Amino acid sequence: MAYGHVPRPTGSSPLTLKPRIYALPHRAQTHDHTGVICIPFHAGGDDQQKYSSNDGANGLRPPEHLVSYMASVFNAELAQGISYPQREQMTEDEFVTYFLGYDVIIAFFLSAAQLAVPADQIPTTGLETALPKDFTLSKLDSSKKVAGFYYIKPNYPGRSSHNCNAGFVVPPQSRGTGIGGVLGQSYLHFAPRAGYRASVFNLVYANNEASLRIWDRLGFTRIGVVPEAGLLKRSEARGGGEERPPPSVKGGTAVLAALSPAAFITIVDDEENTHDGKTGEEHMLEISRKELEDEVPEILRGSKKYRKAMWRFLDTWILEPLATGFRFLHLVVIFVPVLASVPVIWFGQRLPDRDNERSGTLWWYGFLVASMERAGAAFIKLGQWAASRSDIFPSEMCMIMSSLHSNAPAHSFKITKKTIEKAFGMKFEEIFEEFQEKPLGVGAIAQVYKAKLKPNLALADKDVEEPQTLIERAQKTVDPILKSTPQRVPSTYVAIKVLHPKIERIVRRDLRIMGFFAEIINALPTMEWLSFPDEVAQFGEMMRLQLDMRIESANLTMFRRNFRNRSTAWFPYPYSQYTTRQVLVEEFATGIPLEHFLQNGGGVFQKEIADEGLDAFLHMLLIDNFIHADLHPGNIMVRFYKPAQIDVSTHMPRFAKKPKADPENGRDVTEEVLERLRPHRHEKTAWTETLAQIDREGYRPQLIFIDTGLVTELNETNRANFLDLFKAVAEFDGYKAGHLMVERCRQPSAVIDKEIFALRMQHLVLGVKSKTFSLGNIKIGDVLNEVLSMVRSHHVRLEGDFVNVVLSILLLEGIGRSLDPDLDLFSGALPILRQLGAQSSGSMLRSGDLSMVKVWAGLEARKFLQASAESVESCVKYDQLSPNI
Repeated sequence: MAYGHVPRPTGSSPLTLKPRIYALPHRAQTHDHTGVICIPFHAGGDDQQKYSSNDGANGLRPPEHLVSYMASVFNAELAQGISYPQREQMTEDEFVTYFLGYDVIIAFFLSAAQLAVPADQIPTTGLETALPKDFTLSKLDSSKKVAGFYYIKPNYPGRSSHNCNAGFVVPPQSRGTGIGGVLGQSYLHFAPRAGYRASVFNLVYANNEASLRIWDRLGFTRIGVVPEAGLLKRSEARGGGEERPPPSVKGGTAVLAALSPAAFITIVDDEENTHDGKTGEEHMLEISRKELEDEVPEILRGSKKYRKAMWRFLDTWILEPLATGFRFLHLVVIFVPVLASVPVIWFGQRLPDRDNERSGTLWWYGFLVASMERAGAAFIKLGQWAASRSDIFPSEMCMIMSSLHSNAPAHSFKITKKTIEKAFGMKFEEIFEEFQEKPLGVGAIAQVYKAKLKPNLALADKDVEEPQTLIERAQKTVDPILKSTPQRVPSTYVAIKVLHPKIERIVRRDLRIMGFFAEIINALPTMEWLSFPDEVAQFGEMMRLQLDMRIESANLTMFRRNFRNRSTAWFPYPYSQYTTRQVLVEEFATGIPLEHFLQNGGGVFQKEIADEGLDAFLHMLLIDNFIHADLHPGNIMVRFYKPAQIDVSTHMPRFAKKPKADPENGRDVTEEVLERLRPHRHEKTAWTETLAQIDREGYRPQLIFIDTGLVTELNETNRANFLDLFKAVAEFDGYKAGHLMVERCRQPSAVIDKEIFALRMQHLVLGVKSKTFSLGNIKIGDVLNEVLSMVRSHHVRLEGDFVNVVLSILLLEGIGRSLDPDLDLFSGALPILRQLGAQSSGSMLRSGDLSMVKVWAGLEARKFLQASAESVESCVKYDQLSPNI
């Protein structure tokens, strides 16, 4: 390290970690070498400590004979002069200072009998374990048992000390056993738990092809190559030990860095990123975009800098403009007939039940939708986005646009197979027990498959950390007693989403063309208020978010973290280890789409399902500020679970029992219930009767949310605007709400009749107030629809994120009222606001931000008055206030 001894970053160290076992690749397994156990050692351990089978072996320096052996193996590696930069061999003390100064992981071979479980049941990410009973470090034969070892240390000092580096050594007798990949997997496990948040290898010689293959397979990105960075020894086959500058690439230094879904979560969690006005999703997109800009064809990876520069120039200024030009001609053929037929919108009679639009206008909307379907992914997504912007486009146009669906052909299975193999770093046959080659669905951007992973690739459900505070731990213990929540049933079935080939380049070209025409439209008189260039930029951001599967995986992890102590909603488990830019692997969600419950009714579960959906959404909106942005019924499913008998020992770690295998091969009881319900999807009476039977058997419903590629996070400005508006509506001050919307919109100067807009808002809110005390009479969806109509007619340009939140409220309330006509969003918000007040009241008071407190107080008063009014109404109804005497 160039910086001397650098203090480790804040965080835990391997001192607190347990050993971990891994299986060797099947081809390399022998009776004595079936797997390995990786044991972490922490710098500063007791040199005199003796090891036995019961030591735990954590936090201690390895025994002297083991240190001596490691030093000799390391010196032999230095003597070869092809992997480490040191010229001179080290004394044992020098080796201890260099290699054991921080943390070191040592892997030891284990026989089949020593493994805690059969090798084929050990996932590639390993299993935490104790030392085998017959495993004694002080007595083992190092030359036969040591499979390999590596250190973990900070790569840079100070503000960058959270970036770690590692140095790996594999003894000659261990090579060819697949131990390199095993050590790499263990590194990805131990390094984050030692307090590091990123990994950068800045001294991997480019002729070390085995290492480069391992890091490529594990998801690292080759940032670049420094030519002639190492004076490496010639191999003996070429004449022995003469040192020379290496040929151009072969002796260069490859700089590698990891960027995985876990890294995206770190980006979102970074406190320094929360004060620059950007949301976590914007930070993820920025990092993803930079990575894409640096990407070059595989054939040029490892090439000299000038070759990459030549490629980028050729691609940016010649190939891409030509391809964009041809794409433009293709779109001209599709859309010129649409433009030529515009006059038809002035023909036909007006239809009062269709927002008073002319029949010709409705025909033209349909023609536009059909043309957009033919134009491909970006235009299909553009239409779907436009359908959500009823603040800009006519409501009937939005309605017709919402029916847009993809007619994209499925890409070949050969491409899917190649993409998946690259993501897993394994042959296709080694990954799956089953794979349905016919896609479950083909979208504009990707297609989805169902598959079954081999047992050794299935990961434990450990993406959400255990609760840390006393209150959280107590809640986690008590909640299952009060309301049992279904746990994740071990399953190796996964949903795999694979991007269409070259979709990113196609979308990029379409966005350029859209941007060009947006500028032309914006230059037309009276059209500037729409600010189409800004809308295209926002739409482009939405598209790019869906073109990186790691962002969707990170979103899933964030949702699972946010809902870890809530029973109202469930999100599929993401296999982040196997997720790349092109492939998303997640647990296969088993449930019945909510749309079937909307068509047939929810029976006895109707109110419960509606309340759970509202509760989940309000948690996303008011507490998490992390909102699913595509909440249509197709992305919400319902499953059923049966509360288990309470076993107190399971909530006391000391007495906890190991879970027993399901006697029916792990069959999910929720799937059995769904199989009883599915045949009656088109028979309403039988559907309702089956739901009643399920209820009598003690099953409860739970919502599953899928397709989390798009989320909405309000930045500080938009969140403040939303809360101020929410408060004004809750206080029934419509005039103030109208002025707030005008003052804080994108272009206040473009608003038409500001005062009339504020007065119309006041009239709308007063109409709401007159129905306040009748539970269920306020339909927030109708109110918001009216608001969006006024926004459009008065040219009030709202932020896209703000509109997304409004539309999510509209959708959720519409879904909820289909199930429960008495659903009251304001009443549903009260428990959430109480929880928010309990959690954040101190910080809100210190900062002087009382907006949420005022909203809370207003809704509490409304609830009290509503209850009082209902009591008075009840008394009058039964003649109790003034009985006739």
